[in-house]
Amino acid sequence: MEQDERELRILMYLEQVEGTPEQHSIQPLYVQFGQDQALITLGHLRETGQVLAPVRLGALHGLSPAGRSRLDALRQRQRGRGHRRATARDAMLRWLDERNAHSQGSRVGRDEFNESEDLAAFTAAESEAAAQWLYDRDLIDSISAAQESHILLWLTDEGVECVDSGLDAADFIARQTASVDQTTIVTGNVNNLAAAAGPGAIANLTVSTLDPDALEELARLLLQASPVLNLSKELELQIVNSLQVLTSEEEPGLVKKTIGQLYLLLQNSSSGALGGLIAAWMAARFGIS
Repeated sequence: MEQDERELRILMYLEQVEGTPEQHSIQPLYVQFGQDQALITLGHLRETGQVLAPVRLGALHGLSPAGRSRLDALRQRQRGRGHRRATARDAMLRWLDERNAHSQGSRVGRDEFNESEDLAAFTAAESEAAAQWLYDRDLIDSISAAQESHILLWLTDEGVECVDSGLDAADFIARQTASVDQTTIVTGNVNNLAAAAGPGAIANLTVSTLDPDALEELARLLLQASPVLNLSKELELQIVNSLQVLTSEEEPGLVKKTIGQLYLLLQNSSSGALGGLIAAWMAARFGIS
């Protein structure tokens, strides 16, 4: 068990036994993790301010506000569907590589994929969705049956390259497609979003990839940030209209054009530092150049 997982499990246990008789004994942690590992981990958690010192010898530590915040962040990640989908894909690529599943002759069964993220095992549905996403982008190959898709998996040469690159799967695909996708032309005469960059502004933007998870995350970011972006009512309305495009099944060219327009607005308008940060994130996730 990795150190990070051990720390989280101990924090969860401390939270679980608060206010119960079990909070007065450290012995259950010795049983679960071994005495040495339990004491080392508790010592690190205490040094980093995530637990409070026990009230008496042999008793359990109490959770500190920092420890509770770490558990809250864990649960937020567990609930994040986009985060879960992305990490399932990356975990599946690593899992196949660790098993040397580099050809059809070394294929492995997807039912053996028992990986987890944030202490939560990936479900069968998450596993199937990850395999489909990777298959659609030629990172894996597979054998399917009439009743179930992608039951046997192996890495393609491009999948091996993705693992070796050290990039997340989505970032690897964005880099691979950056040189072949369309250029979106945004001018100051097109609409108010483009005009926010300045009168007569012209920008040639290459939007390289359309990751559904990144689109979902962008829509969420814009909804949360819109109230503090210092935009006029007219531009806020344009944001709302753009969100409708991003979250619908629109033609990819229109979605790319909308992304380019939003990027131009956030990078060049009076949206401040927050707008610039979102624009930088968009450039990385959508391969904007």
